[in-house]
Amino acid sequence: MKILLFAIAFTFSLISLGQDDVTAKVKGHLSTGNASGLSAYFTGNIDLLVEDNEDVYSKTQAEMILKNFFAKNQPSSFTIIHKGSSTMNVAYRIGTLKTKNGKEFRVTFNMKSVGGRYQIHQMQIEEN
Repeated sequence: MKILLFAIAFTFSLISLGQDDVTAKVKGHLSTGNASGLSAYFTGNIDLLVEDNEDVYSKTQAEMILKNFFAKNQPSSFTIIHKGSSTMNVAYRIGTLKTKNGKEFRVTFNMKSVGGRYQIHQMQIEEN
């Protein structure tokens, strides 16, 4: 019984570490406006909302939308303000993106495990 409990706890800690690793990398890419680096963590198609663009886009299309967004809104920082997981094994993160032009945006992204690797399947960037 103790071994089973240990195995379950170990599995959950690995899942959490995977989420946290992706979160840290995504946080870095959002902080620097690196659309290419960010898109490396997208699923093949992503449900994306950025300004007037709201649809399901391919990874390449989403990267271009984010490049245009970051060109107009150069980030100065990104801070995670809330994180959690749903009962459907979807991890979510909510943060604040501050830009050099003084605008602030609320960023929400959802991750799911795809082939044992956490990837972003939904992202919203909305002005505060």
